[in-house]
Amino acid sequence: MKHSEEIKEFNELYKTIEKSLFLSRFLKNKNILLNCLEEEHRAGKLLLTSILKNYHLKGKITLTQNVEENKQKLIEISKENNLVEEVLNIFELFNLYKKHKSSSIEFLRQGKIIILDENQNIEKITLEKLKTFFDSIKKGKEFFNSL
Repeated sequence: MKHSEEIKEFNELYKTIEKSLFLSRFLKNKNILLNCLEEEHRAGKLLLTSILKNYHLKGKITLTQNVEENKQKLIEISKENNLVEEVLNIFELFNLYKKHKSSSIEFLRQGKIIILDENQNIEKITLEKLKTFFDSIKKGKEFFNSL
């Protein structure tokens, strides 16, 4: 079953992120921080899709091909279960990841990754921000495990 493979992959990513965040406290390295961002993106995506699939399999919601409709269903689920802040943090993670992927200029400065987009807008990735994303994923994981 594909769903169980996604859960297994999520759990492996979760452990890897935890180790990377620990390492990044001591090693201020752009690649470690960016790797954390990318793995958190994958883990967040797997987590949110697993929650939606679980609700769908239980017959509580009907998923559609429309991403925005499914996103709204996810927000409703998060409201019912006091996870709104965590889901919004994961959405922020997705936006930051998208900016990272589309950026042509990224560099490390004072322990922060600076991203410049095509309009020369600056976005910063800090260890603290990555920890916040991880905490949101952690709380989402706890919720998923309680289903």
